[in-house]
Amino acid sequence: MLVADGIDGRFATVALLESVIRGNGDLTIDIPRVSIHQVDIRLDMDDAGMALANSFFPRTPSTEPPRPPDGHGVHVYAPRVHIDMRGVTVRC
Repeated sequence: MLVADGIDGRFATVALLESVIRGNGDLTIDIPRVSIHQVDIRLDMDDAGMALANSFFPRTPSTEPPRPPDGHGVHVYAPRVHIDMRGVTVRC
């Protein structure tokens, strides 16, 4: 489980509008900078000691990005993410 609080970010409005207006390809959302003030991470383990979060990963990673049935995808770019490490809590 991951809970984040105090998330602040700005997206490129013009680029988002251009992506929506084009309408014939994938939707692109560009968020140049994101900051997160507080994060609470809980790592659960099963009887074998494996993190339950691993069960969400595919056994064989796909080389193709997933696509919804209509053929359009959503791409989110967030190249700069800052997490205030004083606000990070990890529980096992």
